Amino acid sequence: MLMPVEHVLTGYIIEKKEKRGDWTPCNNFPVRDTKFAVMGLREGTVLEFRVKAVNDGGEGKPSKPTAPHTVRDPVCKYTTSFF
Repeated sequence: MLMPVEHVLTGYIIEKKEKRGDWTPCNNFPVRDTKFAVMGLREGTVLEFRVKAVNDGGEGKPSKPTAPHTVRDPVCKYTTSFF
């Protein structure tokens, strides 16, 4: 009888997609954190996101996509000193 092989989680690949586009990775290597800041997005763009777990056996199946998100300005665009 074959025993299942357990693979240690390496991290996650986050992917994004515009309405009529293809899925593209947001990160170049797996990240271990469950939070990730996606950089370089254009304001007003509508995107969906999904995640794939990665281990030494490769990438897993992607998650179901998120609901569409519209990219907006960051909450705090500038920093300044008041003193």
